[in-house]
Amino acid sequence: MAERKTALAMPTVATVWIVASLCFGLFALLTGLVPMAGTSVLCAWLMAGAVGLFICAIIEFVRGDIILGTITLVFAPLIALGSSLTFTAILQLAPEAMAAGMALSGWVWLAIGILFFLFLPSLAKVSWSLFLMMIELGVAIIMIAIGLMTGVAMGEGLMLIAGYLVIIFAVYLLYVGLVFLTNTVYAAPKLSIGGPIVK
Repeated sequence: MAERKTALAMPTVATVWIVASLCFGLFALLTGLVPMAGTSVLCAWLMAGAVGLFICAIIEFVRGDIILGTITLVFAPLIALGSSLTFTAILQLAPEAMAAGMALSGWVWLAIGILFFLFLPSLAKVSWSLFLMMIELGVAIIMIAIGLMTGVAMGEGLMLIAGYLVIIFAVYLLYVGLVFLTNTVYAAPKLSIGGPIVK
């Protein structure tokens, strides 16, 4: 990811580890490991994560990293902050209105899923593993969108599959953070996330 030199340190490790941590919570909710009653606590974590991601996005843009900066700025307000606020709002609705609120959220999640596919041409010049995992994440988000639109319960069908795709993505991000931190500290390419697909 192209950058210009600044006095600011690279925030990539913080970015991917914040997202990975939030994905663990989404996994627990989507797979039904934690009941919907725990959603308000997850919303609090999502809000906290959004603050960190906003800070990371600003630093990434200052450093000139347009790809990671844009991805982070999409993830922070739409998935982290947006999910926390919408889930909180939905929980305040009358039971008969909750389905409509979830369905409306599903349409926004669908747009988010499509957005992640639009990053693919750029990521092809960065790393083949990032390219593949962005496809995996896009599929997961679209599954969540369809599940919200059609009223699929957490822990069932599309939501269950999406949950496992999310946790795979989270584990991958933990590795990505390890790669960037290790290579930066040692000032040498000790670990790798794979080279670009196209030059």
